[in-house]
Amino acid sequence: MSERSGDDATDAGVRMAELVLQLSQQLSRMNWPPKVLEAFSREQMVFLGDLCTSNADVLSRNPGIGRKTIENLRASLRLEKLDLNMNLPWWDALREQLAADAPNSRTSTSRHILTIMRRALSRS
Repeated sequence: MSERSGDDATDAGVRMAELVLQLSQQLSRMNWPPKVLEAFSREQMVFLGDLCTSNADVLSRNPGIGRKTIENLRASLRLEKLDLNMNLPWWDALREQLAADAPNSRTSTSRHILTIMRRALSRS
């Protein structure tokens, strides 16, 4: 392996870790309007990754969530280089781990997520 391809692999790993940290944020801890938080709750969306892997049709079936609200959600996501309908085939497995292994008060979220990522990588 050349030094450059090693750098590329490292860069890709860092980008993936950053994406996982982003998607692992709890929606309830973010600044969303109450009607949007209610829709997330009804759709059992807990993490930002749940929202990013969802779609406008799912959101729009909730009271008070119309075209304008969805446009605002997408604009907020795009500021973070995210969007609705993201194809993240690994999200369900990561979400399951996040939900099952909620960090305790002595474990930082980032350390907890890194532990989950290491477990997932060791299985592959």
